[in-house]
Amino acid sequence: MTTSDIMIQLAGDCKDLHMYDHELSCHEKHLMLFSNGNLTPDYDIISGLYFSIIGIYTKYKPDYEQALRYHAMRNQMITEDMVYILIQKLYIKENMVVAAADSHMQLALIHLAFHEYDLSYVCFQIALQMVDGIELDMKKQHLATIERKLALVCSKQKKYAAANEHLEKAIKYYQEDNPRENNEKVIVYIQERIADNCCGLDNFTAAIEYYLDASKFYASNNCISGHDDEESLYFGADRLASISEKLADIFVKLHQYTIAKKLLIMSLSIHYDGMPDLEEFQTISESRDETSVEEVAVQMEMLLGKLKNIEMKNDDATQPAQYEHSITILLEDYSVWRQRSRSKPPRQIETSSDGYKIIEDANLIRFIIHKNKQKYI
Repeated sequence: MTTSDIMIQLAGDCKDLHMYDHELSCHEKHLMLFSNGNLTPDYDIISGLYFSIIGIYTKYKPDYEQALRYHAMRNQMITEDMVYILIQKLYIKENMVVAAADSHMQLALIHLAFHEYDLSYVCFQIALQMVDGIELDMKKQHLATIERKLALVCSKQKKYAAANEHLEKAIKYYQEDNPRENNEKVIVYIQERIADNCCGLDNFTAAIEYYLDASKFYASNNCISGHDDEESLYFGADRLASISEKLADIFVKLHQYTIAKKLLIMSLSIHYDGMPDLEEFQTISESRDETSVEEVAVQMEMLLGKLKNIEMKNDDATQPAQYEHSITILLEDYSVWRQRSRSKPPRQIETSSDGYKIIEDANLIRFIIHKNKQKYI
């Protein structure tokens, strides 16, 4: 292995362990080896190091000045090394435009992380215009990605209608793109984001329609294929749990508590299925399971609180019970999916008391994890 390979692997190990200070130190020492002439300059590696350092200062060690400092250094490198890139790497003009667009994307993400939404929007727009003005492979994918980022900025500013305009453009680019394996899943996920924005506009009718369409996709054989594809199974389960909770929130606002309770129980069931069974967990001693169990337990506690708040409430008789048939079909599809995706018969959850028993199991699992961790300290 080369020195760069070792440094990159060490930084990656630190990242996997969430040791971001150590990861940052590895990247900075790696950069120093290049700047001191100890390593032969490699544009791709150096650019990647700047990208990683900026990400750490943006996400994990919020430091606006340092993030902008490294971004400026990366831009200077792109400018000064343009001749090197053209000659040594045989890059063409389009690649330089992509590099410049990527630089604006990175700057936009820095502004976004520090809530400077107007500046972020401008940088994303510049990147969009740059990419739109050239011919390159996967151009539609690049344009769709930038449109999604513009939508995110608009959503942060509560400009939900504008956000949906950008998301619709992103869908159009994906549909125009050459057929690719993951485009359908991405489009459904974008439609979910459109539904979120519809909720911000109090357009619950449209939001429900989008959520129901997305849930049908996630529960379909195309998206979830049992234990043959664990990644698809996780993705589908994660999205189904999220959508059922969002639908429940809408029906609470519509005073349709019966439907809301069923949806909350559905979300609780999905989260519970994602946890290890208590009897199987007794022998597990790997501390890496702690974070996932903790997150699931906290999520279930929150869902249980929502269920408790509406458990004794009755539907508003003056309001028509809309979508009752569609929700019934969703719950039936979910029941079939759940039976198919579990190696064991799923535990039934019908009331909040069932939910409380699940929380007790989750807390006991968390205690076992903590106890096992002490053995290795």
